[in-house]
Amino acid sequence: MLDQYLPARPWLAQRRIIRGKKSFFARIARRADRFALPAPDELHGFWHWHADFWGNGNRGWKYRARYIEAHCIAFKKFAENLHQYRPPYQLYICLTREDSSTDAVYFDTPDPKWHKPPNEFPFKSPDAEWGIAELEEYFSKLLAPHRIRCGHREGGKYPEAIMIYSPDIGVPIE
Repeated sequence: MLDQYLPARPWLAQRRIIRGKKSFFARIARRADRFALPAPDELHGFWHWHADFWGNGNRGWKYRARYIEAHCIAFKKFAENLHQYRPPYQLYICLTREDSSTDAVYFDTPDPKWHKPPNEFPFKSPDAEWGIAELEEYFSKLLAPHRIRCGHREGGKYPEAIMIYSPDIGVPIE
């Protein structure tokens, strides 16, 4: 299902062998649960967090799914703590087709240092196809209780990606 949008690219993965996969995946989930939120009194122009910095999700779908779960854990942690931040803001997940090391949870606020053309706030992805049922079904299970919108962006200005956000949280990206 999702692998048609996010295919494996083992040649982009780290070369070392990963031993003890059960503890490796548990460590990924713990790291997502413990990651530090950015300071609420600062501006955050395209602040983001990568669960898969080294690109191990490119090894195959089993790995990629675990990193996607870690991004969803971080998204939910952010959503729980958004009362600390002043609106407007955006919170979304971007999963790129080309390389899992570029998947990230994004938190964006208006930042005059960062938001100069072409980096405008709010970020919009109008070229994405929104409302893909199979994606929304998959991510609504991972991101419950939040209402989820998913879109598939074919490329253009940005690389091909799946965009996930909640219309109930911050400024929408569609």
